[in-house]
Amino acid sequence: MTKKRRKLFVLIVATLLLTSIGYQNRVPLARALDKVIYYGPCDKPISYSIGTIDPQFNITKDELLTDAKEAGEIWSTAIGKTLFAYDPKAEFTINLEYDERQSLTNEINQLDSELKQKDANLKKQNEILKPEIAAYQKRVAEYKRRVYKLNTDIDHWNTQGGAPPEEYEKLKREQSDLQKEAESLDALAKELNQSTDAYNSQVANLNQTVGTYNQTYDTYSQTLSYKPEEGLYSVNEQGQKITIYFYNSKREIVHTLAHEMGHARGLEHVANTNAIMFSKTNNIVNTSQDDITQLVEICRKRSTLEVATNKLALIIEDLRSGFRVFLNNLKTPSTVQG
Repeated sequence: MTKKRRKLFVLIVATLLLTSIGYQNRVPLARALDKVIYYGPCDKPISYSIGTIDPQFNITKDELLTDAKEAGEIWSTAIGKTLFAYDPKAEFTINLEYDERQSLTNEINQLDSELKQKDANLKKQNEILKPEIAAYQKRVAEYKRRVYKLNTDIDHWNTQGGAPPEEYEKLKREQSDLQKEAESLDALAKELNQSTDAYNSQVANLNQTVGTYNQTYDTYSQTLSYKPEEGLYSVNEQGQKITIYFYNSKREIVHTLAHEMGHARGLEHVANTNAIMFSKTNNIVNTSQDDITQLVEICRKRSTLEVATNKLALIIEDLRSGFRVFLNNLKTPSTVQG
């Protein structure tokens, strides 16, 4: 076999061998090629850690971590892949920053609890007072009936020139009994008046608490008008972070965490009031179709060419913006005539 034929033979064998190896490993090779050609924005989970927690929130790091994991799982379940992962060393942090809104929230919750307790006490006292007052009124009505009958009997016997001794004694006993009943009713009336005064005092106290509650809630609403964010996702030179400023319940903080995690994944606000990504705070912890549609679009695989083209377009737009600013700065300012 000549030297040229041996080279050709070796080349054919090598080609067949590589073809055989490639066929046997076609699946992993295809996956590797897919990773080179296509880019999946959500293929790698975002790692986060727990940052600072103001002690005034009365929540532990473990409790906040549990809520954060639950919030992240909402998105992971929606798309079928892990989108967020806890890493104690991650630079992306979740923080609880106490401000006047949480203070007002705590005050409102305390006042609300007081209102419910006072209202329950009043209802209980009212349930006691109502039958007592009804029984008193029944006794008064019976007393008046007996007084009327006694006076009628006395008038009758007076017209007869006087009552017989037996009737006379009966009239005297009835008069004595009525006198005792009058004293008893008078004492009972004083007790009921005291109970009623106490009840009315508690009603006034309840109304005062309602007034304080309304004033506090007005202050809370005014504060929200210029500080509407219950939570905030931000990015700066220090990195990414989520800051929660206040919340009313576990369900609400899970929603807020999920909402801000959505922003971290690139999701924007939607108009659907039943969506996690609705612009205003709610207690929704289940993804809507609007949430899922937006997430699927964000997480869809893109070719490396598409990604590069998009990045290039952004760079070009930045250059254009910078050039426009440069040209504006070159313009000669108009002279001011005196």
